Amino acid sequence: MGAFSLRELTEAANCVRKPSTHSDLNLQKLPPELLAQILRFLPGKDIATAARTCKRFYEASQIDIVWQQLSKNEFGMPDYVSTQHMTYKELYTKLLYNYGSLLGFWQTDITSYGGLIQVKYSNGRIIGEEWLPPKNQNLRGPLRQEEMFSISLNPDRTVSLSCRRGYSGAHKCLIYRTKLGFTSRCCDPERHRHPAGEQQEFTEWIAEEATSHLLMYGDQLMRMKFFGKRHYENSYEYRRIEFPLPLSNVPIQPGLFKGTYATHGLELIMLRYDEDGTKALAIKITGDPNVPASEVTFRADLSFPMILDAEKQMSIRELEGMKSVIPPMSPHKLPIQPFRVPDQCVERVRDVPQFCKSRFYGSGQIAGHGFTNPSYSQGHWIIFNEDLFGFLWLELLSLSVYHRVTDVDLHHHW
Repeated sequence: MGAFSLRELTEAANCVRKPSTHSDLNLQKLPPELLAQILRFLPGKDIATAARTCKRFYEASQIDIVWQQLSKNEFGMPDYVSTQHMTYKELYTKLLYNYGSLLGFWQTDITSYGGLIQVKYSNGRIIGEEWLPPKNQNLRGPLRQEEMFSISLNPDRTVSLSCRRGYSGAHKCLIYRTKLGFTSRCCDPERHRHPAGEQQEFTEWIAEEATSHLLMYGDQLMRMKFFGKRHYENSYEYRRIEFPLPLSNVPIQPGLFKGTYATHGLELIMLRYDEDGTKALAIKITGDPNVPASEVTFRADLSFPMILDAEKQMSIRELEGMKSVIPPMSPHKLPIQPFRVPDQCVERVRDVPQFCKSRFYGSGQIAGHGFTNPSYSQGHWIIFNEDLFGFLWLELLSLSVYHRVTDVDLHHHW
């Protein structure tokens, strides 16, 4: 059945006031449940207007199937969700109508560090959760989740906005729209402080965030990140993230990956392709003081595939001067080839595969602290399998390895 316009329903309602001699036009004989089946095809903003048209439409508008269908049509809710003592009408009018546009993925605007936030519906609440790199920088480990705010219905049927950060339980916050997205602001920042003091808060944060390697070489960077993010935790701004759709004839599908960045630890990046699928672009979702969030971390040209044997990968110097490029061909036709980490290269993860399915020339972005003097340096993009790739930074003598994020549902918001 197609969608109805409000005008068509209004004209139908006039048949109630002026019954026709034809019984098929007399809506007075239709039960509210049948009228509800018609109303549920109206846009949500027109339901209230239709309900004022006549008593029959008003009665039909109170039937929950109308609001259940609207929740599905306008906000992607499944056919049945847990409403936790709410009617579907309350779910739609109290929560989804005002805050449903927040559902989805957002990037946090926190100085150079950024962040990934998912706003979703769960068990009677709209919640905002931050997705954080795995505990102790385990590349293959699952992302951590931390609830940041929630929107729920109180027993008196008013809406409650709660900040979920800190150590003293939920407390009031504000959420409002901006030109680029939305902002959440805590109304009681003191409740974010650790009861045992700042040093204990830092100690517990380090236990989650850092490995002994990072503490040995990047203690100052870790302190900078802790206090930098702490400074912004009372008010966050968010910008919408759109995830790329699957593509054909590319060496690896686009999507969200977690990657190794030396003393900066693990960071999240989004792999995309240009419109014709010939250039790959990796953009930081989380960043660091050198190359911040939202900036390009590396790019690669699929027009320049490479095939190297293990001997040609012995040294960085040999790779830097190499001009071994084969004619462009479909990524799926490239042969599997050996992969070796060059002797001078600092390997950031263990168990790097000894074979790769494709390899391309690329360039990685490097910069000084504060994103000063940014430039691109030569590198190689190496695809190991559908969920794993690396980028060899020739100038930095470093290999970054990226693993696909598979524990975040990129398409559903409940």
